[in-house]
Amino acid sequence: MSSEKITSSEVPLLFKNSLHWNILNWSVDEWNYFLNDSSVKYPFRVGSRLCSLEPQWERSCEIANMTFSDFFKKFNEENNLKNWWYFDYKHIEEWLSGKADKMDINWKDFGHPEITAKGSTLWIGTKGAHTPCHVDTYGCNLVAQLYGKKRWFLFPPSETNNLKPTRVPYEESSVYSQINFSCGCSDFSAIANIYMVDLEPGDVLFVPFHWWHYVENLSSAISVNTWIPCKRDEICRVEESLVKYFIASVCKNVSPEELKFILNPNEDDLPDSDEIRNLQELSWCLNHCSERENKVSHNNDSENNVEITKITSDVLIEFLKLKCKENYGVVNRSVNNNLIRNNVINAFCNPEVITLVRKKLLNSQLS
Repeated sequence: MSSEKITSSEVPLLFKNSLHWNILNWSVDEWNYFLNDSSVKYPFRVGSRLCSLEPQWERSCEIANMTFSDFFKKFNEENNLKNWWYFDYKHIEEWLSGKADKMDINWKDFGHPEITAKGSTLWIGTKGAHTPCHVDTYGCNLVAQLYGKKRWFLFPPSETNNLKPTRVPYEESSVYSQINFSCGCSDFSAIANIYMVDLEPGDVLFVPFHWWHYVENLSSAISVNTWIPCKRDEICRVEESLVKYFIASVCKNVSPEELKFILNPNEDDLPDSDEIRNLQELSWCLNHCSERENKVSHNNDSENNVEITKITSDVLIEFLKLKCKENYGVVNRSVNNNLIRNNVINAFCNPEVITLVRKKLLNSQLS
């Protein structure tokens, strides 16, 4: 299937049993042998299998440094574990030096022969490992399942307001939902359009531009993905630069302890960023952005792909209530008490507000 047919789709596409990579046949022992280096300890995010109203943000997870050999012991013991471990969002070329060339990852069957393991990201974790519901502000996503089973809940851009978007915690290029999809404690009744798919080894999922998603391992699982640039990314870079400038300004007079509730760990250096440089970045983005938004064709070509199941909020609630019974209790993670500041940040950084500011700025540039 051509790249254009895939990336122009405005609905998710599931390609069943479509991978022809040798690594698809690797056993857990082969993965362990390939990844393990007894002299190197890698950072694994450690979360708890507890129910809560608030999502389990990255800041509330511990980091455990361990060898892959030690990790795979937990990988094989996926039952009755109160915690989960995740080596997530790791660029293969950066984290597995010298190993990328030995992985026969190539996205040519999906229109991108130029992307190999060096342009791909690894996600490997135990049962229950997950990422809070979010939307990527740039590009679209191709995900290949290599081992185990992974569940995806997907939501179209029209559900943005119903998903209660938040920029707290702030992470550049990610907008999170305040709703916790890892258990049944939240109110899901306002969400009308919910798609669900369980990825199995050999499956590939295409996630369109600005589709929200919550992803969780149903078993110990391994997957890789790559992001495909979209023409609308130039518009999004302007909007993300506006958000970054605002968040950096807010953080200037906030204590280090309070910053932990505003920023994701990978943004801890933001308060030290130079205001002039942030403005230069915004100016650069404006100069490279056209006022005319890209018109995307509504091409839902179904060649070689399977329709993804749409479910109701009632079905979603039943799924998550069953999960609550499997979990180990309830925890209250709401530690950040500065709600007025959070509300101000989210009001200023609401996608609709940022879009309006971006249009006003572009009009000023052209006048």
